[in-house]
Amino acid sequence: MKSSIVMCFILLLMPFSAQASITNGDFETGDTDGWTTIPGGNVEVLESYTFSDGTTVTAYDGNYMAMIGSETSATNYNVFNQMIQSTGSSKRLSFAYNFWSYDYYPWDENAFQVLVNGESVLSLGAGDVDSGSSSISLDTTGWTYVTLDLSDYVGLGNVTIDFMAGDVGDSINRSGVFLDNVSIHATPLPGAVWLFGSAMLGLVGLRQKRAA
Repeated sequence: MKSSIVMCFILLLMPFSAQASITNGDFETGDTDGWTTIPGGNVEVLESYTFSDGTTVTAYDGNYMAMIGSETSATNYNVFNQMIQSTGSSKRLSFAYNFWSYDYYPWDENAFQVLVNGESVLSLGAGDVDSGSSSISLDTTGWTYVTLDLSDYVGLGNVTIDFMAGDVGDSINRSGVFLDNVSIHATPLPGAVWLFGSAMLGLVGLRQKRAA
C-alpha cells in the first residue's frame, strides 16, 4: 500500500517537475560555451567592464557575466542565443540584465530584446534609461532580475531563446547589455498537488502506526 501511494505521488509530480535547462547560464566557464553567437557580432564573457567614464560593472553573481554589444564598435544587433527542449510543465525564464546606452529617445528603441522563437518577450530602448533629453552620457538600468512566463511554448519541441542588443537605426551612440544567471525552471507546483501528496503520505504513516 505504501509503495503504491508513494508511486502515485511521484507520477503526479512528474509532469510538473520535468524541465529543460540552460547550459552555462551563469557563464562561470569564463566563455560562451553552450551558446551560439552570430559571426561578426560583439559578445564576450568578462569578470568586469569599465566604461570610458570610469563606471565599472561586475557580474550579478559569481565571477563572470556576458556583455552583448560594444562601447567602441559600431554594430547593430548582436545575437546571443541557445536552443532548449520545451517539454513537460510550464516554464519560466529567469535572468539578470544590466542594459546600458549612450543614446536617447527616440534612438536605439528596442536596443535590447529577448525573443522566444522570434517573438519579443522583453524590449528596452535608450529612452527607458536616458537621464535627460538629448543626453549622450552613459545611462544604465543597473542589475535587474526578471522572470518571464514561457508556458505558451510548452510542447513545441525545440525553442530558441535570443538575447539581442546593439545600435538601432544609426551607429553614432552605442547601446548594449550585460547578462547573467540565465535559467529555465518549472512553474511552482500547485498547492493542491502538494496538499494531496502530503495527505497521502500522512495516511501511510497513520496505517503504519495502527499496524504497530
